[in-house]
Amino acid sequence: MVEPAGLAENAVVSFPLLCPWPFAPPSAYLRVQETAPVCPVKTHEGQPWLVTRYADVRAALADPRFSADLRRDGYPVLAPGQREAVAGMPPTMAGMDALEHTVIRRRIQEEFGTRRVRAMEPDIQRIVDAAFDAIETADGGPVDLVKALALPVPSAVICMLLGIPYADHDWFNDRTTAAFRRETSAADRVGIFTELASYLDRRTTTTTKRKPTTMP
Repeated sequence: MVEPAGLAENAVVSFPLLCPWPFAPPSAYLRVQETAPVCPVKTHEGQPWLVTRYADVRAALADPRFSADLRRDGYPVLAPGQREAVAGMPPTMAGMDALEHTVIRRRIQEEFGTRRVRAMEPDIQRIVDAAFDAIETADGGPVDLVKALALPVPSAVICMLLGIPYADHDWFNDRTTAAFRRETSAADRVGIFTELASYLDRRTTTTTKRKPTTMP
């Protein structure tokens, strides 16, 4: 691959990029987007390429020569132990390429179809209303909308989709967050996914029908 014009050898940045301000992209990202929209970046185990402009990202995502499969040799990983963890776990849909992904998607697409989503609307509305009620009854001061709304609402909806009682919500959210945290070791990540898979298997065998999940 030809090096983009304007990119000096010492201009390669480390990735993931540090983001000191949560409401704007990192300054280093904006710099390479402007001067070298396709550029090499340093990770803990290699030097993959970073694509930063919308049209280029769309082209890459639509090109079958690119892969989403973390199991493939050369796939860039962002944290130590991630490759070992992936090798020890079944693949997820996010890490599958077209043919494999299509087969799995067809198995579950009914759960996300228009009829199913419309049937969930009353339960989702109750979850959202409960979140706003909690905000309104909080003891004054500013409200962290991520903790009060953006995190609990989709988390409760996911619990509803998976048939998870809201009583287990905090545990489930804690485990999934830890699983995708870069600092989590390979052994811990495998252990978390094994724990989650065992929990969901037990829920599948003990639950005969899906019950609405609401926020207390």
